[in-house]
Amino acid sequence: MLSLKLQNLIKMLNQIAANICLAGDEQQAAVEVAHHIVAFWAKSMKVDVIEYYQSDGEQLLPVSKQALDILIANT
Repeated sequence: MLSLKLQNLIKMLNQIAANICLAGDEQQAAVEVAHHIVAFWAKSMKVDVIEYYQSDGEQLLPVSKQALDILIANT
């Protein structure tokens, strides 16, 4: 079972991704979501959500997963 903290991070990431993705270009949205995470999320938040993605990630939207792939590739 996921911790409440991780559930909130997943929900927040998916909301950000869904809002940015409204423009239609999923790849560009993933870049913007990754930028948002780098700019505004604490390191511990990034670590927690990346660990979740790498171990399961089932609850993440596709654009959220793409954003995390970008983060992982650039760290």
